[in-house]
This record gives sequence, C-alpha cells and structure tokens, in this order.
Amino acid sequence: MKGPGIGIKATALFIALSVIPLSAGGYLLTEASMHELSSKTIEGLTDVVRGKANLYSEEFLNFKEDAESLSKYISNTWNQNHCNDVNRSYVWISPDGTGYDAHEDELKNFKCITDGFELAVGATSKVELAYFGTESGVLFFNKPVSPIIEELKPFEHRERPWYTTAKEKNDTIWTSVYVDANTKKLVTTVATPVYMDGEFAGVVGLDLLLETMQQDILDLKFADSGYAILVDNSGDVVVHPDYTARNKRWNETFTGENVLDMGSSLEEIGREMIDGKEGVKEITIDGKNYYVSYSPVHGINGSIAFFVEDEKIAGAMESLREKMYIGIIILTGAIAILGIFLARYITRPIEELTKGAEEVAKGNLDYRIESKSRDEMGILTDSFNRMVEELKNSRKRIKESEKRYRELFESSKDEIYVMSKDGRLIDMNKAGEELLGYTKEELLNMDAADIYEDRKDREKFIKEIEKKGFVKDYEVNYRRKDGKIITCLETASVKRDEAGNVIGYQGLVKDVTKLREAEKRAELYNSLMRHDMGNRAQIARGYMEVLKDTELTEEQKKFVDRAIKMIEESQEMTQKVRNIDRARDKHKLGRFKLDEIIEKALSSYIPHAEENGITIEYDGKGGDVIADEMADDIFSNIIGNAIEHSGCSRIKISVNDEKEFYRVTIEDNGKGIPGDMKDKIFKWGFRSRESRGSGLGLYLVKTIVESYGGRVELRDGKG
Repeated sequence: MKGPGIGIKATALFIALSVIPLSAGGYLLTEASMHELSSKTIEGLTDVVRGKANLYSEEFLNFKEDAESLSKYISNTWNQNHCNDVNRSYVWISPDGTGYDAHEDELKNFKCITDGFELAVGATSKVELAYFGTESGVLFFNKPVSPIIEELKPFEHRERPWYTTAKEKNDTIWTSVYVDANTKKLVTTVATPVYMDGEFAGVVGLDLLLETMQQDILDLKFADSGYAILVDNSGDVVVHPDYTARNKRWNETFTGENVLDMGSSLEEIGREMIDGKEGVKEITIDGKNYYVSYSPVHGINGSIAFFVEDEKIAGAMESLREKMYIGIIILTGAIAILGIFLARYITRPIEELTKGAEEVAKGNLDYRIESKSRDEMGILTDSFNRMVEELKNSRKRIKESEKRYRELFESSKDEIYVMSKDGRLIDMNKAGEELLGYTKEELLNMDAADIYEDRKDREKFIKEIEKKGFVKDYEVNYRRKDGKIITCLETASVKRDEAGNVIGYQGLVKDVTKLREAEKRAELYNSLMRHDMGNRAQIARGYMEVLKDTELTEEQKKFVDRAIKMIEESQEMTQKVRNIDRARDKHKLGRFKLDEIIEKALSSYIPHAEENGITIEYDGKGGDVIADEMADDIFSNIIGNAIEHSGCSRIKISVNDEKEFYRVTIEDNGKGIPGDMKDKIFKWGFRSRESRGSGLGLYLVKTIVESYGGRVELRDGKG
C-alpha cells in the first residue's frame, strides 16, 4: 500500500507547524485582550459612577447650603420690612387654615419670606417646593399651594417628618422618603431649623421630588443597560427604579428598603456604602450575576450604586471569543493576524475612554471622544460624552449661582465678612473696606483684634459667639485706619467642619455711630430741658406762694391756687417723662417684695380714696418679683386713675401666682372705659376729652411693665 505522498506530508507538516503555534498564539492573544477589555470596562464603569456621585455631592451640598442660607436670611430679616399685602394662597395656618388675623404680625413678614425663597431656590427645577413653618403654626410657601392643602385639612405641618426631625436634631437634615401632601408623590426634604434671638422659631424645608431625582439618577446607563439606586447614610434607599407612592395618602407612612436588608450578597457592599467607601464588586441577586459599582455622595453622606448584569459586559466578550475561536479553526493561517487585529480593534475605544476620563479628571470638560461605531463600544462612547456634557452644564450652573451670590455679597451696604478662627480675614465686601478705611489687601494682612478699640473686646466676642454659635446685634467699637472710633452692631455665626469643630466666622456689620451720637445729643437736650423747666417751675411756684401770702381777694386767691396747681401738674408731667426715659433705658433689675410695692402705692392714695368715699381692698398674697425702684409707679398711676375718673365706690386688688409670673388684677365697680378708647389708653399722650391729665400715666405703666418682661392688659366689662 502506497503511503502518503511528500506533498501531503509537507502540507500536514506545514499545517501542524502553523496551526499549533498560531492557535496557541491566537488563544493567548485573545485571552490577554479579553482580560484587558474587562479591566478597562470596569475602570470605565467606576469613572461613570464616580462622576455622577461627584455631581450629586455638589448638588446636595448646594441644596443644604441653600436651606441654611434661607434659614439665616429669615432669621436676620424677620420683622425688618413689614408688608400688608399678603397672598393667602401662599400661606397656611395649621391645622385647619383658619386664624389668619391672629397671626397678623407674623404675616407682615410675607415679603421678606418670599424674597428669601427667590434668593434661595430661584427658578431651579430640582426644588419642587420651598417653605418655612413657624412654631406658632404659620406655614409660608413659594408657590400658591394653600388651596390644595385646604382639601386635606386638618394639615399640621409641625407633625410632618421634615419639621419634627430638624427640630429634634437641631441641625440640617435629609428626611426619609415620604408622600408629599401637595403633589401626592414621593419626596425627600432638606430641612434646617430657624432661630430668632436664640429661640427656636421654626423650620425651613426644600422638597426634591423623588421622580425628578429618579429620572436623573436612573438615566445613568452603562452600555445602555443597568440601573442605579441612591442610599443615605443609614442604608435607606432614597431612589430606586420601583419606588412610587402606590396610592398611599400623604399622612400615611412610606416604607422603603434598607440596603442591609436586601439580601446577604448586598450586605457587605451596603456596609461599605454606609462607610463612604468606593469600589466595584461582583454579586449574585435572584440567581443573576451583577457588577455593582458604588461611590460616595458627600452632600447627604450617602452613596450611588450602579447595577449592571454580568452578561451585559461579559456576554459581549464571550460572544466575541467564540467567533475568534471559530475563525481560528476556519482560517488557521490568518488566526494570529486576525487575533491581533481584533484585539487592537476592541481595545482602542477603551483606551480612548480611559484617556477621556483622565482629561475630565483634570477639569477639561470640553473633551469629547469620536464615536466610530454603533456597537457596545460606540454606545459606551456616546454615554461618556453625554455624561461629560451633563458635568459641563452642572459646572456652568454652579458658576452662575456663585456669581449671583457674589453680586449680593458685593452690593450690600453693610459690611459682610468671612474670617478664619485665628482672626485672619478670608473675604470682605467693598462696604467693609469703606467702613474701616483700609484696603482689602491691608485687611488680609491684619489680625482681627487690630481693628477693635480695645483688643479685649475681641476676646469677649469670640467667647460669646463660640458659646452660642451666633450673635445678633452685638455692639462693639472699632478703630478705623484714620483713628476714628465707630460703633457697630455685628450679627455673625460660626463656621464648622464636618466634625463640628469651629473653623471660622462669618457675619454682617452695621455702622450705628451716627445713631448713637444722635441718641446722646437727644438725651443731653432732654436732660437740659427738664432741668431748666424744673428750675423755672420751682421759681414760679415760689413767686406764687409769696403772692398768696399777700392781701388778696378770694377770687385772686383762687387764680393763684390754680396757677400753683398747674405748676404742680407740670412738674408731675416732667417727672413722668423722666420715668419713661428711665424705663426705656437698660437698667439693673433686682428682687423686690410685691406686697411692699403695692402697699407703698396704696399708702399715698388711701386718704384720697377715703375722701371720695372709695374703699380699697387688697388680699396681700404676693411674693418676690424682678423689678426696680420704679415699680410702685405702676400701681400708683392705675389706682390714681380709678379714683379720679372711674366714679367707683370700690377698688379691688388681687394677686394670683401663675408659677412663672404673678398676675395682679386691679378692678373697680365704676362706669368703665368706652369701647372706642380701649385700644388707645396705653398710648403716649392719650387722654379723654374731660381729663385734665398729661396722658402719660398709663403709657408709663405699660413701659415699666414691659421693661420687666411683663405685659399689661385691659379686660372688657364695666368696672
């Protein structure tokens, strides 16, 4: 039997020599290409998720800062600019939308609140609703939603999660997901407390519709596949593709998921997300393999996690590997070249993506990658370009926001500053330079204590602001560059890092030098006038007394007595004006016996009352009160008015202990006060047509009582 010919052997040998090394080389090259492709794909996935996380970190921090800025704005402008034109569709009175008149004083702040909303959120589409709820029950909105809430009443904002949590934690918070009463959709809220004069006054809230966040976050795709979730710092899932209100009412609790409870495969990743770590892991969910890439979102101390099925990434590579192996079998002679060509063809887009990610990381947001195909790599390239465009637009919006706040900063007529903890100026507006007489460059090289008249005042200021966290209308004297001393009122707050440590201060300074000088001049002129009037009245009275001792007719004596009476009333009025000024001034208060105060006032009027047939009853049950030496003027004026003008036969004084204060009731059985006079009797200079008094007595009563922190009331009814 004839064996194989030389040609066959040579062919077989050629085939053996070519197929084996080329197959091995093709195999090794293919496997190396697949490994590099997998590595580059994971890097690209990480870069996409990290970029989205960084974008949301900036946005959430901006929302948080917007809420805190709105809180400070309301605190600083409350009761500064009143307006009477209130659109009630922007206001709700909890719980049933009634009682607007009882909140008239708060509603006068409507203009300042709406201005604050405009400054804080403007026309941003991310914030669905901004509002400020007060502790007294008033709820201001930036949109006319009150008619909608009318259909839901009773609606009590002080029981809503955003209000109760911010109040309890006394800090800016992000709420868990809940059903919004206005839109009936799921929302999350950034809320921060508002303080006025050191007292809790309410809570500011900014609503972010969950579907807005879902649409944005869930648009995050990798090779046109996968889905994302947003998790807060406790593991609660804030954004999820399946989250809807599910016909829940606004006052029903919405129960979301926690990443730690979503299966053992997610528990390890969940803990790393809660710890703020970044990474990529392979896990199995419901029998399917997934790549999970996660990155921290610092604005809410949360994380974004992106899930993409393993087959979406590995499937394409496996399909390509099979085709290459088939090509090796069919085209043995060209397998090595084909393998190299395919490897280069596949890895080039990944290298371009890597280079693009590096350019974006350097800040070059104009960099784009040319899409040369419509396969998975082409789709990935398009996704990368869209992501960079979104980042560019976001940076543009942030710069515009910074410009808007900078214009507000520079246009202020009062000094605004930002300062480090060690007293070094970081920034100051033009008004601050003009106020102190220094250039900004000079101020940047100075210690803050250098501008104080007394350097010790700086130490007192630091102790006060670090103790409370803020100061309001803190009076201090500064020394200008030209040596002139100016008096200013400073409203400031501390800046803290994430650990709560003080890192600096920021505030507003108003020059009140001219106001203080005017007050001093007015007090000087007032004192001189009272002194001169007193002297002249005393001299005139002396002349009248001398004249009275001469031989006068009875009619002449009556005229002299009337003149003396007028002089005495003039002196009494001067003394009341002096007492009013003393009551208005800051004065030292002490502990006094209420019984002794009332008894002192009664001792002066009991004889006069008896002459008029009036009985005065007093049960004498008072304890200690905080007052000063003017306290008896309160009761002297009220009792004197009752004796002179009420036409009564009995005056009763009773004292009730209300724990925090004493309620003193003075009542008579006289003719009472006409209805048209009841809201006027405590005003300066008011007196009835038949009264000959100065109209200052009851005004003095009100001024003294309020200087003690109390109040005076007129009850309805005769007597």
